[in-house]
Amino acid sequence: MVLFSSLITLMVTAIQLYRDYNRDLLLIDSQLKQIQEVHIRSIAGNLWLLDDKGMQILIDGILQLPDILYLEVSDGDRIWASAGVKPNEKMISQEYELTYRHLGQKQKIGTMIAVATLERVYQRLIDKTVDILISNAIRTFLVAGFILLVFYFLVTRHLIDIASFIRNHNLEQEGDPLRLDRKFRGKNKPDELDMVVDEFNLMRDSLQQTFSSLKESEAKYRELYDNMAQGVVHQDAEGKIISANKAACDILGLSIDQMQGKSSLDPEWKTVYEDGREFPGAYHPAMKALSSGKSVDDVTMGIYHPQERQYRWIIVSSKPRFLPEEDRPYQVYTTFTDITERRRASQEREKLIAELEIKNSELERFVYTISHELKTPLVTIAGFLSLIH
Repeated sequence: MVLFSSLITLMVTAIQLYRDYNRDLLLIDSQLKQIQEVHIRSIAGNLWLLDDKGMQILIDGILQLPDILYLEVSDGDRIWASAGVKPNEKMISQEYELTYRHLGQKQKIGTMIAVATLERVYQRLIDKTVDILISNAIRTFLVAGFILLVFYFLVTRHLIDIASFIRNHNLEQEGDPLRLDRKFRGKNKPDELDMVVDEFNLMRDSLQQTFSSLKESEAKYRELYDNMAQGVVHQDAEGKIISANKAACDILGLSIDQMQGKSSLDPEWKTVYEDGREFPGAYHPAMKALSSGKSVDDVTMGIYHPQERQYRWIIVSSKPRFLPEEDRPYQVYTTFTDITERRRASQEREKLIAELEIKNSELERFVYTISHELKTPLVTIAGFLSLIH
């Protein structure tokens, strides 16, 4: 608003100064014409009579005109009269032919040069420019100040109230809706501020409902996260642990404080393959998922439990996470299931199966021996029975 007003002021000032400049030039031109119409005949008469004193008196009088700075009368050979100081620049020069009618004939007897300065014109323009600019600046300042005051009363203070309400608003707490102190409006038609307040209150109610739903949903997922049997660990792009659930702490035998900041490359994990070989940290599923950008699923590994002082066996899966429009993962989350008891039960089952197979083999040999020993007397008895018959 102030910039636009200043621009308009400058344009109006430029137009006004241009008009004043043209008017001053016309005024100088009129003075030069006045010399032609009023004084030239008298000066020519004095020159004809060679009355240099009379000519001097005349040009001294002409020199009193506002913008005339220098006058000179000469006959080509001699300067008969002069007055003023001849400027070197910023001037308008006019030469007049001095003639005298003698015996019915018009004769040229000399010339007069009149020089008008533009210094005073420029100085008047500068003074007027300063006056106009100062007066317009004061006027613009007062108008802008009044506009700003009115704008503050009608708009700005309400925007400040809205910003303060938003800054101090807490979605977790119920509170009064936003209201503006606009008692001076009466029953006028709702304006843009009223529309902003209404829309904000509607948005606030919607956000509170959404926030409440999200909070409830978060509580459910947090409960599930904390109580699920599977361990869950989140790691950053360098493989350092960010968070873990309770199951992960129980399975790994470490608290969350002990795990945070720890990387899969840390040798303290003491991980092994199923055949007992050392499982290098660089080959852990989380590190492979970070390096490849692909999921790694169902990897079986043993990890030393510092409290139980024995290995626990887990099945691990890791999945990388990406930011929008990024091709390198910024996080990886790993889930793992404790299969120690299942593995122990499987080993016991295999042991029992092996034992049963041995028992079955022994039983088969026993049955074979018994059947062979029983078969011999039965053959003898069958032979006697055939003789009796």
